[in-house]
Amino acid sequence: MSFLPKSWTQEYKDNDNKTTTYRCYAVDSPQYYKDKSSDYHSIDLTHTQSLSNSNVGNYTLKSKNIHSVGIRQDDNKEKYIGIRPDDTQENGSQQFEWTIISASVNGNDVPIDLSKNEFDSNWSGQVDLGNITVLSTRQYTRQMLYYTSSINDFKVEYKINLTGLKVSGSKYTSSTTLYNSNNVSVDTNYYKENNNNQFVILDDDNNIKYKITEPVLLDSNFNEVETSGSVHTLKDNGNGTYLYTKYPASSSINNISSSVNYIDATTIYTNAARHAGRNEYLPFDGVHDNANSAYTPSEGGVHKLSYIRCQQPGVVANLHIVRVFQEFDTSAIENVDVINATHNIFGTTAGGSSYRIVSASFDDITDTSLYRSFVNTSGWDCGDGDCMDYSTGAITPQDQNTYWSGSLNSTARQDIVNLDNFQVAILNHHDWNDNYPGTQTGQHTCTVQLHGYPLASRDSYLEFNTTHLVKTYLNIKVGKLTLKGGKLIIK
Repeated sequence: MSFLPKSWTQEYKDNDNKTTTYRCYAVDSPQYYKDKSSDYHSIDLTHTQSLSNSNVGNYTLKSKNIHSVGIRQDDNKEKYIGIRPDDTQENGSQQFEWTIISASVNGNDVPIDLSKNEFDSNWSGQVDLGNITVLSTRQYTRQMLYYTSSINDFKVEYKINLTGLKVSGSKYTSSTTLYNSNNVSVDTNYYKENNNNQFVILDDDNNIKYKITEPVLLDSNFNEVETSGSVHTLKDNGNGTYLYTKYPASSSINNISSSVNYIDATTIYTNAARHAGRNEYLPFDGVHDNANSAYTPSEGGVHKLSYIRCQQPGVVANLHIVRVFQEFDTSAIENVDVINATHNIFGTTAGGSSYRIVSASFDDITDTSLYRSFVNTSGWDCGDGDCMDYSTGAITPQDQNTYWSGSLNSTARQDIVNLDNFQVAILNHHDWNDNYPGTQTGQHTCTVQLHGYPLASRDSYLEFNTTHLVKTYLNIKVGKLTLKGGKLIIK
């Protein structure tokens, strides 16, 4: 029997021996989308439909994803992209629509061309509209301004329409010049970003539906290019619409890599896996014991290839420790006994190192404090019991470009049942053991890919077998119940 869907990230199959096998994929790796009847279907990023309505005329709909994307076909900038959650895709009760207003690069206006509407039918969900390219994946939708010459400065403006959705957070209480923004000023109509420089969109029940991240710059292959940062603002227009604007940070102006060809605006709709690390000229304990990441944790779902390194180099001056954090939705796993369980992650470079899986606990996976957000009882030496181990021992990969499977212990198996969100940290064995291999040289690394891009062939997942717990009841209506000499006597 093949696997059947249970949720966006869960699937199961019933076995002949009366057990059930579950696979729970990480929350940034949905396998299924949900229709209006709450039935689940396999995601298909290549699927498109050509449709029409009275509001926008002809449009192309990509509907077989956890969020559908509609794209106008008529070169009109007004509401040229619409995004809807899968279960409200048909009735339109929740919708996030984008209008591109204007763009300028190096102080010169860039005319917006949306006339091509060429879809990539292979894998990517990529749509070439002209000098705007849209990229829709299982984790986010990206709209990118294409520019072939050198970029020193830019400004791109959008109008946002929300239906059944609202902006989270507070507004500025006075006029403010934003930090590192080349004197970009905002007033009391502008929203503040959250602590992770994002604007968050909620539904009417205050559930997070979307996040608008800071703009990033990409090369011609859609790889993120390291820059000194970008700035974005969100203004309440007072008429039910919002003005979204993106700029380079002050430190980026005249300092943007020549390899940059795209300026993006990204709408995220899944909680991506992250890695958090420190890379400093410090003794091992200083790097290992620090409270925070040395950099903002990377959002795996935004990278074209989310290769994450969990490493601790040997005898080198600059120590680099990286920890991987993942979350799995286990809310639907209940009234069962988990017989055995494994954590499965796609490994790309074995590197002769091993790793451990421990329990983690975090509310915001994008915060720099994620670096130490694994359950910690007293200190920093997991080998001495300072962490809650989930793996049965060290996992030492031998092969690369394949799945690595680590057995999970009884504590992990019980938490799969008891917890709605099963969170883990993956630590290099030296990091886990608080042990600097001072006599060794080279890098002690294991390199992993947290999810397949854009398809699901390399997604991380938990796999476990369960039996149902059977509750029995004895109802005595008349008489007396006596347990005598190991025998049950009912009179």
